[in-house]
Amino acid sequence: MAVQAAIHAWYEQDIQTQDFKLMANTFRLDDDRFMALKNSIVALDVLKYRPGSKNVPTLVDGHYFENPLVDPAWVLSIYRNVKTKGNDVEITVVHDRLPFQHVDGESVEQWLKTMKRELQHLEPGRRGGTLPNGTIRVGLKYENAQTFLSALCTQLRYTIRSPISDPVTTLALKMMQTVKSTCQQSGASSTVVAKIKEWRFQSDQHFINEVSALLHAAGARCALTGVQLDFTGGNAEFSPSLDRKDSSGHYEPGNLQIVARFANRWKSDMSDPQFLSLLEAVRRV
Repeated sequence: MAVQAAIHAWYEQDIQTQDFKLMANTFRLDDDRFMALKNSIVALDVLKYRPGSKNVPTLVDGHYFENPLVDPAWVLSIYRNVKTKGNDVEITVVHDRLPFQHVDGESVEQWLKTMKRELQHLEPGRRGGTLPNGTIRVGLKYENAQTFLSALCTQLRYTIRSPISDPVTTLALKMMQTVKSTCQQSGASSTVVAKIKEWRFQSDQHFINEVSALLHAAGARCALTGVQLDFTGGNAEFSPSLDRKDSSGHYEPGNLQIVARFANRWKSDMSDPQFLSLLEAVRRV
């Protein structure tokens, strides 16, 4: 009986080992496609590539990238030793450390979450260690991983590689990207149904011209509160934010204004008449 039990235990262990090997062979992305994902980031020449470390088992089967201008420098990882069966790759990105210029972290985070919502296959499993604040994790099939990384590179090119030197135009470009992302997810169901917001400009350049004029005309002050806007990023709550004058309207000429981020957030929490009434009450104090 003892021999039979031992044989049975060995057989069960062997089956489990074979199942594990089969799963690894089935879901492990091949070298060529995995290297193609790495090369899409390397070609951008903005983030520094760091190979995995054989001394740390969790950092072997992945591509790792750093932003040499910040400390800590690690900003992006692409793993093929996935934690969730069914994903081809799992990507971790620390949006606070991405080298965006003239862009607030909240806009970057919103954009990444929108990309995750549209492209994710399955939520990635947790890896060891504590993740820093501002971390986004996404599990993807290969084609959507290409789309995700390509979009990230495009966003970085706008702020890093763009020949545009005018900071106002650069800021208008980033606002345009945020607005387009917002319009794409408007009307989508989550815990609530997002408001319908449409893009009603003739072209990208039409939007940039309109918003650039507003930024110049604002005189560095919030259109709602009159507070001084901070274009340096030193005080995120006072950074410029694009607001629709009529919150029930769309992103269209004549319905936009430049406000402080905190004012935009407060306004979004209530109806326009209620917000303006409260704002007027504060002004009378």
